[in-house]
Amino acid sequence: MPEEKGQKAPGRRKIRFERHSSQVVFDPATSDFVVTWTKCGIPDSERLAARRDPRKWIPSVSAVSTLFDRGCIPQNRIVFAARAIGRAWNAGDRDSLDTEESKKAAELVADLSSMCVDPESESVAMDIGQAMRHLIDEMAAVRFASLPCEEFEESAVMPALEKAAGECLGVEGFESWPAVAKRRRFMFCLNRRERSEVKYTLVSLLFDTGSCPLLSLSDRRMLRMQAMRESRLSEGMTYRSICDFFRYALSKMRNAKESGRCKLGGIMSQQQLVDCLSGSDSSPIRY
Repeated sequence: MPEEKGQKAPGRRKIRFERHSSQVVFDPATSDFVVTWTKCGIPDSERLAARRDPRKWIPSVSAVSTLFDRGCIPQNRIVFAARAIGRAWNAGDRDSLDTEESKKAAELVADLSSMCVDPESESVAMDIGQAMRHLIDEMAAVRFASLPCEEFEESAVMPALEKAAGECLGVEGFESWPAVAKRRRFMFCLNRRERSEVKYTLVSLLFDTGSCPLLSLSDRRMLRMQAMRESRLSEGMTYRSICDFFRYALSKMRNAKESGRCKLGGIMSQQQLVDCLSGSDSSPIRY
């Protein structure tokens, strides 16, 4: 559903849902996630001064979930993020929530947040964090299934990524940059029209940072490990190893798409999920 179009709940005025996570910010005064007219890059106090009317604009389920997926929500704000998701869900937001599994996941997050009496509890934050992680995974499956097969073709993906790889490797000292900075530079080398969900997912996989809108956490871990091995990227970040990484990961995603699957089939145990969310995993994914 386009950003400008909202859902009108019975007995309420029309609500519009902000789908861009960059325009969502936490308001400490109200302990709530709100929509701002400004994007990131300036102090939160200035962003909050330009916030939209909360009676008309609220963060969408996908916007708040993306912030959580990127690691932008600290543990002491997870409950408030879940409440924002619950508010959007109850107001009628159904974007990327087309399956029974995704709807149940959203309902669970909403129910857990509404029953929480101690937002500072670490155990509560962990439980809600796992529920939000499950919601993100189910929404990723919906996005994956909704994209046409043409978007996974090499001809539609690789030229732009190859160009960006060449430009990035041409920057002196690029390989020594932090992963977040490398990913930001790589995305900057893509034109706005080239930043599809497929490319976004592949770039996040490459640098092991940022959200992967088309992959569950299990699929992300499995695919990155396999692509690293097949491309020998761990031996050095070269133009060839980067392109081989992208081609291998893309081929796995395309095969899953062509076979009618909405997930690659990665399996993660409950303990691995807990370890990843708590940051105690020996090789955690960085968002």
